[in-house]
Amino acid sequence: MLTIAGVVLSVALQSAPPALADAYFYFLQGRMLEGRGDAPGAIAAYKQAAELQPKVAAIHAELAGVYARAGRAADAITEGEIAIGLDGSDREANRILGLVQSALAENLSEGPRQTQLMGEAIGHLELSLVGARDPGAELTLGRLDVRTNRLAKGIETLRNFLFDNPGYPEAVMLLAEAYERSGQITEAIEVLTPLAAAGPDAQAESRADAQTALAGLYERADRWKDAADMWGALAAKNSDPSFRMQQATALLNAGNVVGGREVLTALSKERPRDPSVWYLLAQAEHRAGNASGAEEAAKRIAEIDPADPRAALAMAEAKEAAKDFAGVVSALQPLYESRRPQARPDDAVLSFVAMSLASAYEELKQFDRAEQILRESLTRNPADDVAMNALGYMLADRGQKLPEAVALITRALAAEPDNPSYLDSLGWVYVKQGKFADAVGPLEQAAKAAPSASAVQDHLGDAYFGVKRYRDAADAFTRALTGDRDAIDVAAVTKKRDRARDLAK
Repeated sequence: MLTIAGVVLSVALQSAPPALADAYFYFLQGRMLEGRGDAPGAIAAYKQAAELQPKVAAIHAELAGVYARAGRAADAITEGEIAIGLDGSDREANRILGLVQSALAENLSEGPRQTQLMGEAIGHLELSLVGARDPGAELTLGRLDVRTNRLAKGIETLRNFLFDNPGYPEAVMLLAEAYERSGQITEAIEVLTPLAAAGPDAQAESRADAQTALAGLYERADRWKDAADMWGALAAKNSDPSFRMQQATALLNAGNVVGGREVLTALSKERPRDPSVWYLLAQAEHRAGNASGAEEAAKRIAEIDPADPRAALAMAEAKEAAKDFAGVVSALQPLYESRRPQARPDDAVLSFVAMSLASAYEELKQFDRAEQILRESLTRNPADDVAMNALGYMLADRGQKLPEAVALITRALAAEPDNPSYLDSLGWVYVKQGKFADAVGPLEQAAKAAPSASAVQDHLGDAYFGVKRYRDAADAFTRALTGDRDAIDVAAVTKKRDRARDLAK
């Protein structure tokens, strides 16, 4: 069967003089020889045709194609570029160039050359698809679109491809990736679900890949029960312990602490020397309110590898659950001191340790030590918005250095404008400054985002009270009393609520 280039050439030569007819003979001979698997013979025939008619783009395009199919990428590009030079719209030449350049780019590491090749391949493939459908070119173009972050284009191209080739695994996975990276999680889940379902054994590998990706999407969508079920299904068919670790994490996040502990307890017996299992088990025990169980798991990590930072982190969580803040300091201070000399701005472990340690010192009323650690964090990483907010809130809570507290929290909010913790901090410092009207806005935003956070509702009640909105204040204090009751004085809030109710009459 003739390609598009062959058809074009055939029509052009129907009334051609002998020289052109000879060229067409060699062209057809090339097609026949390649069809028989004789690539060298086909190349020789196409070259004969090109010598007779060097200005016919279709001949060079066909020669580029046979070079490409023979694995001679450089020659394919050379002939394709000759064809493009003769006729920039030649569909076959653009198709071959795009496919070859895409294949070459896949074998390169990231860099300017790869970027250049992918950009050129996209341009050629788009030209080859003008007014035409070509599944191979469409799939390659869709892949390139996703790799180069042209997500909207990739979604359009891959949807078109799947319309004609429904369920094609690679296209489904690429389309789901494009949806996910563009923030369309629901659409990504919808695309992957059919591929992840039971199907032909021939698609077993693709189905497993789809199930793994779908489990991750469920997590992103906070569908933790669905994620746990999917990880569990994968674990049942695969001995890799990471699937059961993921299942346990999803179960814990779904609120099924008992189920998560059961999975982790079984894993700890099978893999008694795996610190990752014991660390996650420590967190499960912590969530279950079993401080002694969390501490025991932390000790097991230290026995396996005393230098593993997870031992200190797990022990600190256990001590925190037991309200033993001196124990938190004892667990974390050595880790903090050991990592601080080699501190890097992106040391996530050190940043977490610093926040936890500062919080423990604050609970112990050692405010100067807590402030010192937070300021050290900001010296190490001036862009650390978590440390900015923590220091600003602590200063506000103590009624100290309030202008600096406003500046710190404002900088934190510039990084995360909708963070309810940061909004609460800003509102709280305004309350401390007596700027109740300024406090209402950010505190209302924070309270709406965190309706069960008693401390936030209490702060909002104080702001409303300050602007004499007594009915709103009473309602906010009531929400504080029915919320999580974390970090509030229940008796004091009750008294404020009753006072607000009296003034609202």
